[in-house]
Amino acid sequence: MKFDLQELSCLIAVANEHSFTHAAAALHMTQPALSRKISELESRLGVTLLERTTRMVRLTKAGQQLNRYAQTILETCAEAEDAMARFSASERQAIEIGYGSRAQFNYMLRLIDRMHDLDPEQRINVSHGTTYERLYLGQLDAALLMAGTIAGMDWVDYVLLDNGGLSVFFPRGMFVKEQGMLSVEDLYGYPLIFPEPHISERGVPFISLHELIQRELLRNHLDQAQFHSGTGPEDFCSRILSEHLLGIMPDSSRILNNDLIDSLPIRECRSGFGIAIAWNKDAINRPGIQNLKKAAEFIQ
Repeated sequence: MKFDLQELSCLIAVANEHSFTHAAAALHMTQPALSRKISELESRLGVTLLERTTRMVRLTKAGQQLNRYAQTILETCAEAEDAMARFSASERQAIEIGYGSRAQFNYMLRLIDRMHDLDPEQRINVSHGTTYERLYLGQLDAALLMAGTIAGMDWVDYVLLDNGGLSVFFPRGMFVKEQGMLSVEDLYGYPLIFPEPHISERGVPFISLHELIQRELLRNHLDQAQFHSGTGPEDFCSRILSEHLLGIMPDSSRILNNDLIDSLPIRECRSGFGIAIAWNKDAINRPGIQNLKKAAEFIQ
């Protein structure tokens, strides 16, 4: 014979309340439905479990014995649920998030804080570098990337976290810092240095930052003959100072600023260079990715 846990809960409630009315209210069900559950249980067992009078309801000897078993059964079920919940939390797969710059790292910290608000048990691992390839290959669950490099790609979804643009980095004193922004016209005639082309060994579909910057500058009528490639922050700093080049990088690269180099945003180049949190489209139904998306939408 199989016991119905709801029937056992009904028996315990009536035994505790000594009233069908009060027991039904405690169980958030109607009194007729409660009476029907008890009657079905008695009929199936072939015993009377409750003595009903106009003034109160009490357990028979059979009802008392079954009530003891019922409490033990429900307590055991509750313990089993708690144990499985703890097991699930300990075994839950961690979310792997990658980033590539200090600005992206700052956004990642905000995402992690919000994700822990949504799910305190979610484990999150963080790593730096080679984010595009690792995301494409499934080695990362999500990555902070430059929005324009993945826009329109059919393998990735993302939420934009900020609307960035391009900045120009220059030897201190070369431009008036107080003017707040530079125009594209201010760059005419200067040699410009920006990131070297990114060559993916695995053929990952995305637009390199080099190509993204070049497209934007050409769209704003700068001469490709002005363009030079650099390898990274150290190369940028040394060449900006020694060769009097103007470094062109996203606003999020303000880490390049130092005692000798300043930066100003370029007024016309304000789109496509914002930071986004991205994930592979195939992973969207994972609970961790769902919470990541909610966290991203919250901190936008």
